[in-house]
Amino acid sequence: MFKPFDVLMKSLVEESPAAWLRFAGANATAAELLDDIDIVALDTDLATVTTSCDKVFRITFPFPKLIHLEFESEGKNVPKRVHRYHVLIDYKYDLPVQSVVFLLRKEADRPDITGVVERFREDGSRYLYFEYDVIRIWQIPLEEILTGDIAILPLAPVSSVPKSQIKQVLRRMEERVREELSPEDQSLFWTNTFLVMGLRYDQDLSRKLLEGAIGMTNSTTYMSIIEEGKEIGREIGIEIGKAEGEVRGLISAVLRIGEKRLGAPSREIKAQIESIISLEKIQDLTDRIIFVDTWAELLSKAN
Repeated sequence: MFKPFDVLMKSLVEESPAAWLRFAGANATAAELLDDIDIVALDTDLATVTTSCDKVFRITFPFPKLIHLEFESEGKNVPKRVHRYHVLIDYKYDLPVQSVVFLLRKEADRPDITGVVERFREDGSRYLYFEYDVIRIWQIPLEEILTGDIAILPLAPVSSVPKSQIKQVLRRMEERVREELSPEDQSLFWTNTFLVMGLRYDQDLSRKLLEGAIGMTNSTTYMSIIEEGKEIGREIGIEIGKAEGEVRGLISAVLRIGEKRLGAPSREIKAQIESIISLEKIQDLTDRIIFVDTWAELLSKAN
C-alpha cells in the first residue's frame, strides 16, 4: 500500500542530497567533501513492471558508487523489498550499491529488519547473503540532529526527544532557522517539520506545539505552512491515486497471465485477488505466478 510519508521524505532529500548521504553514513569521509552539485540523482524506476524504490544517487569520488535510500513508516516486507531493489539497481547501473533503510517511527520496526538477508538450502548451506544499513530515527541522539545539517533538522521532533521537551526543541530549531534560512525557505522548512511531526503526533497537537513554541498563530509564515501543507497533501493524494492504479493494473495482469498458465480462476480465487489493496502483495504475486502450478499454490504463499 502507498506510504504517505514517501512523498515528504523524497522532497526533503531532494533539497540537499549531500546532507542526507552524510546522515546515512554513506562513505562519510568522501561525502563530507561533496556538495549537492557533486551528487547525481538517478532514475528510480527499476523495471518495466511497476518496481520503483525511493532514492538512488551516484557518487563519483573517490570511486563510482551508488547510494540507495529507502524510507519506511510501516516496515512491511522490508528485507525482501530492499534486496530486490538492491539487485535491480546493481543490474541497471552496474556499479557498487549501498542500501540504507530509514525507519521513521518505532511502529515500523520489526524483528526481521536486522540489516542482513540470508537464504539457506535444505542441507543448511547458505546460498544468499546480503547486507543493508538500518537507521532508526528515534534512536539518533537529539544533539546530533540539532547541530547537524539543517536539511536534517525537521527530523528533530521525531528523534530521541522526550515529548515533554518538544517545545524547547522547537525553539532551538527556530533559532537556527532564523539565522540560516531566507523567509521563503523558512516557510518550506516549517511546512516539512509540521508534516514530519505526523509520524509521532496527531495533526492538532503538531499545530498547537508549533503555535506555542514559535508563536506563528497569525503570522504569514504560519499561513504559508497551511497552504503548502495542503499542496503537499494534494501531491500525496495524486501519488495514492497512482499507487491504486498500479495495484489494479497488476491485478489484471495476474488474472490474465494466471488464466493462460493455470486455467480460469474460481469465483472465490478471483474475488480474493481482486480484493488486494497492498502494492507489495500484488507485486509478489506477479513475481511468482510463473513459478507455481496452481492458483492455490500462488495464494498460499502470498505475503
